[in-house]
Amino acid sequence: DKVNELDGIPLILDNCNISDSNPFLTQWVIYAIRNLTEDNSQNQDLIAKMEEQGLADASLLKKVGFEVEKKGEKLILKSTRDTPKP
Repeated sequence: DKVNELDGIPLILDNCNISDSNPFLTQWVIYAIRNLTEDNSQNQDLIAKMEEQGLADASLLKKVGFEVEKKGEKLILKSTRDTPKP
């Protein structure tokens, strides 16, 4: 409950990005949110009421040849590289 009182949940979610220096950061964020929402309806309600603010910066994905496309409620990871012809 203390994390919620200190407005920590949005801060934790803000760190859910791809990082060269910490490739497991996204997994740690997911684990933290799981722990904060398990058997805690107040934290679950807070997250449920959040509004989408768009896609995060995907510049690292572009560097390695991918892009994210939003289709309805789904995010699709697509390669930007040309597919080799058989």
